[in-house]
This record gives sequence, structure tokens and C-alpha cells, in this order.
Amino acid sequence: ELAVARSRCHDGIRLPVVVRECIDFIEEHGLKVEGIYRSSGVKSKVNKLKLAYNTRQSVSLSGSEPAVVASLLKLFLRELPDPVLTAQLMPKFEALASKKNVSQIQTELKALLQQLPECNRSLIDW
Repeated sequence: ELAVARSRCHDGIRLPVVVRECIDFIEEHGLKVEGIYRSSGVKSKVNKLKLAYNTRQSVSLSGSEPAVVASLLKLFLRELPDPVLTAQLMPKFEALASKKNVSQIQTELKALLQQLPECNRSLIDW
């Protein structure tokens, strides 16, 4: 919620601008890169972009390597004060993962997702 309030997207989508721009870039330039989310980008380049976003500078990802942008997105998600699935609901998501009945999993997953804060649901939807 705080990240959305600090850096709202230009089109009103309730995502932090860094998330929106990273996802848009990866969809355009990184989907054919094998292991895009497994490989790490150059740490100094990731940190330079992170600093630019954190200080609300105008950031252009064009010319960036897809692995750097994916690393920036992963870093942002890792550094959130509360996980996207929230600490409170995480045990319920984990318990659901061990169930076998697909129909029951779908029903319970939908119910759990509805319990998440709106901005967390927006991030998962996006």
C-alpha cells in the first residue's frame, strides 16, 4: 500500500511504478530470454536503477538488459516489508499447497486471494 502511494502509476493502476515498468519491459524484451527470473543481473546496474526509483528520478529502462530489470523486480518484491501473500495468510496458502483435491484447492485459493489487501491482489493479477 505504501509503495503504491509513494509511486503511483500514470494510468491509475494500483501498482508501484517500478513493478509496472519492470513487468512491461520484461514482457516486451525478456520473455524469450531463457531463465529470465533465474539469472541475476549485474548488481551495480540493479542498484543504480533501484536508487533512481527510490529517489523518484525519471527512469528509462530502455537499453537495460532483461536480467537486470528482472533482478530489480525480484529485489523490490524481496524487500517489501510484508510478503505479497502476507505473513498472516502465508500459513493458509502453504497448507493449501499440500491438498490434492483440485476443486477444493480452487475454491479455497479464490477465498484466500479475496482476503488479501487490494494492492496485493492487483500485483498478483498483473
